[in-house]
Amino acid sequence: MGRKLHTPLFTIVYSPEETFSASVVVGKKVYKQAVKRNRLRRQVYSVVSDIYTKKQIKGSLIVIIKPLASSLGRKKLLEDIQNSLNEFVK
Repeated sequence: MGRKLHTPLFTIVYSPEETFSASVVVGKKVYKQAVKRNRLRRQVYSVVSDIYTKKQIKGSLIVIIKPLASSLGRKKLLEDIQNSLNEFVK
């Protein structure tokens, strides 16, 4: 039994499992250039790994970035993701 959190900027999907795994999806509609998509992906992975090390959660976590996120600054987006993940894994 998984859980989902939808926001206008991103979607988080969580499914409990024995081990931890995470995926971050940033499509071409968010940023056309692969360099920008990969940079955002790495930054979100960093936020996810910080939360994993602090909370020791187990399960599969998927973060899907939506196209509206490109209109927001990266710092603000990462803060929103971090705050949402902290609330989501409580």
